[in-house]
Amino acid sequence: MIRMLCRKRGLAIPETAFGSLESRIPPLLTPGAAEAFAVKIYRQVGTGTATLEDVLAESLTEYQSPIAPEVMAFQIQIAASEATALEFVPTVFRRKSTG
Repeated sequence: MIRMLCRKRGLAIPETAFGSLESRIPPLLTPGAAEAFAVKIYRQVGTGTATLEDVLAESLTEYQSPIAPEVMAFQIQIAASEATALEFVPTVFRRKSTG
C-alpha cells in the first residue's frame, strides 16, 4: 500500500529498495495512517536532500502508530464479531467458537 501511495505522488520505490525495508512496516497499518506516512515521505523528499530510500528507512524507524495497540485490538475484535460471514474475517482475527 505504501508503494502505491508514494507512486501516486510521483515517488517510485523500487521493489529492490523496498524489500529490505518491508519487515519494518508496522503491522496493521491503517489506510489513513499509510496515507499520512506517504505524504510525510513526499514532503521530506521534496524539501530535503536525502534520497527516497533514506527518507523511507528513517520514517519507518521513527514511525509511531497513532492508534494505541489495545484500541486497535478492540476495534478488530468488534469488526470481526460483527462480520456477516467468517469468510470476510482474516483467519488470524477469527475467534474460536466456544459452543
